Amino acid sequence: MVCGNPLSNHLTIGSSFLWSSLKLALLLLTLILALHSRFFLIPKLSEENLNFLALHIVAVTTLAVLFVIFGAGIRLGGGLDLGLDH
Repeated sequence: MVCGNPLSNHLTIGSSFLWSSLKLALLLLTLILALHSRFFLIPKLSEENLNFLALHIVAVTTLAVLFVIFGAGIRLGGGLDLGLDH
């Protein structure tokens, strides 16, 4: 008898570890961008480096969207099949 999400049957320990590692890497990248902005970019903010702040905002937004996608992938049974389980 199969319980839970039928899509999660192909999820192995290796792929679960991979998705969790990717999510932690995204979280670490977000933290690095936040710290860089807080301590190096915002204190010296001017019109000349405003575009650099915009790049940080786009990067953090992209990381947040990827974080949601990978989180949904874990929830739905491993996300994309990268062929790494074989």
